[in-house]
Amino acid sequence: MHNLFLGELKHHCVEVWGIDVKDKTGGTKKIHPHTPEQQKRYLEEALECLKNRDSRKLSKIRKGYLTSIAMLNGITPTPPNSLTKASYIKALADWVRMLTSLQIFDSPVLIYPKAEHGYS
Repeated sequence: MHNLFLGELKHHCVEVWGIDVKDKTGGTKKIHPHTPEQQKRYLEEALECLKNRDSRKLSKIRKGYLTSIAMLNGITPTPPNSLTKASYIKALADWVRMLTSLQIFDSPVLIYPKAEHGYS
């Protein structure tokens, strides 16, 4: 009886309502962990982009590195509920523009591989 009901439900979802219930998991790509050497390289690259005020290159850096640098320097994106990569880049770029001397606290390199850099 249960299987009969599930068959009817599937028929209604797909045929009557036109809802495709297939699982589409190919849309997201898996983030591979960075080794400590890669972490160091990406953090240095992020700091170099900030020093050169290059937002375009900064957008190629993983969001985790950007959030780490922002958190260590007391920077929050505006509005505070907008935690997108673009809002972090804008907040960091605005912050660097206001500095008289460029002293940026760097995020520490972890001694183990990690997929997303940050404090989670």
